[in-house]
Amino acid sequence: MTKREAGKFERKERDFYATPEEPIFKLLPELLAYSTFAEPMCGDGAIVKTLESRGWLCPWISDIEPLDDMLPRANMTCEVDMVTGTDLLDCDVIVSNPPWPLPPNKLEGAERGSPTVQIIRHLMALKPTWLLLPSDFMHNRYFEDLVPYCHKTVSVGRVSWQGNGKKGYDNAVWYLFESSRVNPNPWFRPNAEPTDIYHPSIEDLL
Repeated sequence: MTKREAGKFERKERDFYATPEEPIFKLLPELLAYSTFAEPMCGDGAIVKTLESRGWLCPWISDIEPLDDMLPRANMTCEVDMVTGTDLLDCDVIVSNPPWPLPPNKLEGAERGSPTVQIIRHLMALKPTWLLLPSDFMHNRYFEDLVPYCHKTVSVGRVSWQGNGKKGYDNAVWYLFESSRVNPNPWFRPNAEPTDIYHPSIEDLL
């Protein structure tokens, strides 16, 4: 889950880390505009259970391998890219904790940012999509093409993913992606190629 101690910790199978309540609580004020949500990477249903216990409804639940009591509730057992807009007609928004980007030594020919970037591109075309990701995600070059579709972020800080009270190494952030509208004035300047420029006041002196 972290790149701070690369090679020290093996990533869990399918990159499954149950989402604690604390980071979900930090997103609640942003979800007041919605009544229903979809969880297309539900895992053990941590997000589903937390939001449903506070009044939100979840008409769509899916995962490649739903766990525990999510298995009988799942609308479909599938990869996230098989979820369609028709599946989510009754959902206002997507809320999920997806797999985080693979480290370079695990890409095996895949593009940088995989599989997270592909997941974002697919889901943001279906519904407004809140995803819990590392804060460093926005500082990588592969985020540049996503900047116009990233409309808001909510800082979470470090998360205790193991449920043992010990915080992880990476800060986490909720990102809101939506491709149906483009932010004409992106709030964030991506980590693009550096540009050497001069102030206009000295242009005539050059």
